[in-house]
Amino acid sequence: MLDARIKEQLKDKLLRYQTQAVEIAAAFDPGAESAKLRELLDEIVSVSARLTLVESTVDEMAAPSFSIGVPGEAPRIRFCGVPTGSEFTSVVLAILQVGGHRPKFDEALLARIEALGGDYAFDTFVSLTCPYCQEVVQALNGIAALNPGIRHRVIDIGLFPEEARARGIEVVPTLLMNEEWFGEGRTTATQITARLAGIEADMREALRAAGIEP
Repeated sequence: MLDARIKEQLKDKLLRYQTQAVEIAAAFDPGAESAKLRELLDEIVSVSARLTLVESTVDEMAAPSFSIGVPGEAPRIRFCGVPTGSEFTSVVLAILQVGGHRPKFDEALLARIEALGGDYAFDTFVSLTCPYCQEVVQALNGIAALNPGIRHRVIDIGLFPEEARARGIEVVPTLLMNEEWFGEGRTTATQITARLAGIEADMREALRAAGIEP
């Protein structure tokens, strides 16, 4: 699935920037798309001794899908689908960031992300032909890699159309936060972080108004 040039580039990036072990936990079924995902993940982990691939038994992980995490910790980044094309880049960046390479955000934004204290579960609905999805996916993956209270699941509507229909998804990218609509279209890590910080500030103010010290 990956040609020799891509594998060599991937090996070089992982060797240079991955500083800690990363575990990829995947869910497969007997279908053709799962076979493609297995082949892709096998090729990815083959280029780095710091990468391991395990088969997941977690019920909530629909097949084909996989999580990227630190061994022994609950993973915070998940891909539901077979991420090829531009989303392959998103997978590589997620591995690097979970593996210790900090996202390329400015220092002020890094500090704001790490200061967030809430518990947020994001779903981003994407398609592999969407021109803006990659940017949104990479922004939220970077945020999730930095803050243990944030989880991000990427869902390919091409492989999971029922889930998209059940959520009323009509355009991509569409973002849900804690099962509620959060936004659609192009957005950045700065904008997402600002909204989360605003939500937390409003909550603190509401608690103070109720006589409760946050």
